[in-house]
Amino acid sequence: DIKHTHTHTHTHTGSSTEIGVAVLGDSGWAAHVAIGINISATVEGSHVFIDRRSIGNNTHLRDIRAAPLGRVAPRDEDGDENKDDYTVDSYEFHIIVDHSIITTIINNHTALTVEVPALAHAPAHAWRAIER
Repeated sequence: DIKHTHTHTHTHTGSSTEIGVAVLGDSGWAAHVAIGINISATVEGSHVFIDRRSIGNNTHLRDIRAAPLGRVAPRDEDGDENKDDYTVDSYEFHIIVDHSIITTIINNHTALTVEVPALAHAPAHAWRAIER
């Protein structure tokens, strides 16, 4: 089982950007599952995703699952929500990989759970950061 919390700070430049992590990678990362956020110019256009297109042979499990990120109030230095400012520039990923089930929770707000196909390879790497 892989249980990992990853905090990524990103300065948004106005265009769509994807940030996140890849998990269950083979030795060259050709096979992996990507988990992240597509950050849009508007908060309403941003979403969390789990991309299963690069792993396994089961075609009905090779897709991208996504959900709206929603309006998440950022936290101030004391950990309290700042409801007057919805400009989020820091994202906390809670990712749980339990055999063929992956769950991610972004900023304790949006959750997504998917099944992944049985791996044809033993994972060579637990995770790595991605930004594209």
